[in-house]
Amino acid sequence: MKPTVEVLSRHRKQEVADREERKWIMGLEKPINRYVDGKQINVNPEAPSLRDNRWPKERNRRKRPKYPRRDSGYHVCSWCWRKLPVSEFYSDCCRSVGLSSRCKRCAEAESRARREAIRKREDTSVAYFQTKLACQALRTTKTRPVVKVV
Repeated sequence: MKPTVEVLSRHRKQEVADREERKWIMGLEKPINRYVDGKQINVNPEAPSLRDNRWPKERNRRKRPKYPRRDSGYHVCSWCWRKLPVSEFYSDCCRSVGLSSRCKRCAEAESRARREAIRKREDTSVAYFQTKLACQALRTTKTRPVVKVV
């Protein structure tokens, strides 16, 4: 059974809107179409009639321009500030140069440091949980003392 929605009227004496007024209100709630980059988009889209009631993923993705990788020349690393040949940098199609901002050595050092920090956190969390489990095993069940029996 569909839930019924009562639309209130603009008039004080009339509590529920009549057919004409309801039609006018529903006309205001129709989807509005706008144009962006020459394409028509629906500002108020209706619920999707897709499998599992999910929107397509392309709807949320921004289309970014893909930049080609520079083949020859030199580039400056943003971490070590050395001018290195292009072959010392990873590709990055989102940057206008087409190259990563860090050289391969700096990127490797940064990822190694990040992995080491994660490993240390895992060690501390394992030790924490082991001590917590040991404390729980030693703990006995507590019972409240009887104050008054009626």
